[in-house]
Amino acid sequence: WDGSILYSSEAFSGKIDRRLLDGTFLSSFTVAPSTNFGEDMAWDSTRNRLLRVNHFPATLDRINPVTGLLDMSFALPLTGFGFTNLGAIGLAYDSRRDLLYVSFCEAGCASTSVGTILQFDPSTGNQVGGVLFSVSGANSFIGGLAYDAIGDTLWLGGVDVRHTTLAGAPISSFASTYFSDGLELIQSRVPEPNALLLSGLVGIALWLRRRA
Repeated sequence: WDGSILYSSEAFSGKIDRRLLDGTFLSSFTVAPSTNFGEDMAWDSTRNRLLRVNHFPATLDRINPVTGLLDMSFALPLTGFGFTNLGAIGLAYDSRRDLLYVSFCEAGCASTSVGTILQFDPSTGNQVGGVLFSVSGANSFIGGLAYDAIGDTLWLGGVDVRHTTLAGAPISSFASTYFSDGLELIQSRVPEPNALLLSGLVGIALWLRRRA
């Protein structure tokens, strides 16, 4: 969400649609994932660029939404932090700190119930600091991510949707019908409720389980 247009991407082909919030289709363009499976996207409001993470090998794509062309692709960590193969899922842009948050699971998201969030510099793709926080236990995969600039908090997609502090402390949660790989927080500029948008595709969840 760039403030006026909502972008959504097909996982395999990389076709990206531009729509209004009421679903009205505007146009589309295609930027094929730099690896085999495109996941969550985020809007970099500082550089006016669309960002997308790809699952494994984990990469970060920076896309010019005006030309529909790939600016750059950054490699993300492949191992470490308790994982054999890091698979990227969620992506959120922190406009207060000019940071990216990326959620990871074991590639395929089926062999372990652990989710971890790392921080990256959006201009270089370099990791910043250590682990932001991790969650574990049943159904603890972290799917799509959304940053709440008003509350300075995070929304975590997955089997359920969780609202947490930046340290991972729970604030609230609600059930999701499907595993939500994509998540976006539409923040109002007037005193109206924020809208939380989820992309929970059954095919994506099943593909991840088959892959594992």
